[in-house]
Amino acid sequence: MKHGAISLMDVLGWKGIWQRKTDAISVLKSLIRASQVWIDSYKEDSLMSSHLSDLTVEIRSISDTIALVTYGEDINKAIEFHGIINRFLVCNSISRKIPLRGATAYGELELSENIMVGPAVDEVASWHEASDWIGVFLTPSALFQLNTANFFGSRFNLESETGIYTRYNVQIKGMGTYDTYCVNWPTMWESGRQGLTQNFLKMGPITPAIASKYINTLKFFDEQKPQSSEA
Repeated sequence: MKHGAISLMDVLGWKGIWQRKTDAISVLKSLIRASQVWIDSYKEDSLMSSHLSDLTVEIRSISDTIALVTYGEDINKAIEFHGIINRFLVCNSISRKIPLRGATAYGELELSENIMVGPAVDEVASWHEASDWIGVFLTPSALFQLNTANFFGSRFNLESETGIYTRYNVQIKGMGTYDTYCVNWPTMWESGRQGLTQNFLKMGPITPAIASKYINTLKFFDEQKPQSSEA
C-alpha cells in the first residue's frame, strides 16, 4: 500500500435533492472537472511545481461523495496540498448549491477505480459524515502525525496573511467538540457573509436538521473572517 492523505466529502442534503435541483448530477460532475483543471494548473505553477513534484493526486465521485487522494510520503506536503484543494472544493460547492462536508485522514491506502482499502480509508470513512457543518477537518491519524512546528511556518502553507488550516473545535455528532485543524475555506470565500447566507436560502427549506449545520458553519465563518459579517 502507498501512503497518502485521503478526504471523503459528501453533499449535504443529497437525499431528495432531485426535487429542488434537477441538474444535481451534472453540477457535481462539473465541480469535479473544475477541481481537476484547477489542480493541474496549480501544480504547473513555476513556484509550486518543484515543491509538489513528488505528490500524485486523484479525485473521483462515488454517488454523492467525493474522494480526494494525495499520495506522498511526506505527510506535511500531502496534507498541505490537500488543504489547498479542499478549500477550492468547499467554496465552489457552496457556490453551486451542493455544499460539502468531510474529513481528511493520513496513512496507508490503496485505490483502484472506485474501490478503496486501507487503514486511512477505514478511519476517514468513520469520520467524514460525523461533523455538523460545511467544511473539512483532520482526523486523529492526520492530526497526530503532523509536524506542526515546520508545517504551519512554511512559506508554502501561508497564503497572504492567513493559513490553509486553522485550529477549531468541530461539532461532532455523539461526541461533542473535537479540537483539530480545519480547512480555512473562509479565507478563499469572496462573497462575504451575506453571500453565504443567500446561498443557504437557495438550497431549499431550512429544516431543524439542516439549520444546525448552517448555524455551525456561520459560527466558524465569523470566527475566521469577522470582517465579513457586514459584507
